[in-house]
Amino acid sequence: ILRETFFRLIKSIFIHINDTFNINYNNLQGADISSLTKTYTIYSENIYLSNITQKGFEFVGWVDEEGNFVTCIEKGGYGDIELYAVWDANEYVVTLSSLYGELEETEFTVSYKENYTLPTLTCEGKKFLGWYTNTGESGERYTDENGNSLEGYPIYVGRTLFARWVNVDL
Repeated sequence: ILRETFFRLIKSIFIHINDTFNINYNNLQGADISSLTKTYTIYSENIYLSNITQKGFEFVGWVDEEGNFVTCIEKGGYGDIELYAVWDANEYVVTLSSLYGELEETEFTVSYKENYTLPTLTCEGKKFLGWYTNTGESGERYTDENGNSLEGYPIYVGRTLFARWVNVDL
């Protein structure tokens, strides 16, 4: 049995001696990976994985398919490798402003590209329509009338959002 194991090991090593293997990078969120090593052989020197950057996120590191953090592909390794970028979304402060109704808090923290819920307001004779980028008719709508975001927070900075109202008959 020991002899069989030895020959299988030798055979597997010789099968890969001249092969080139791929390093596939996933979950990039649009980050530029042009400077990263994408192939290697068993003779390649240690490959130390670089950090990448992307607006709106902080790069945490690379993990393999089992979720183990990887910082280096060591010389002598073989086989295609799947790596996944791990990100933390940056947080931004949204300030709320309204001519009507009362807000207990006016500043809220939201995370880039993540959905969020902001408070709603009530005012007699008016219906709250949601939070917008300005008080006029042309502002971009960020939430529905229940304060739920229409999409994940879309910009890389904090901003002020304004309550939009419509008059209702009493």
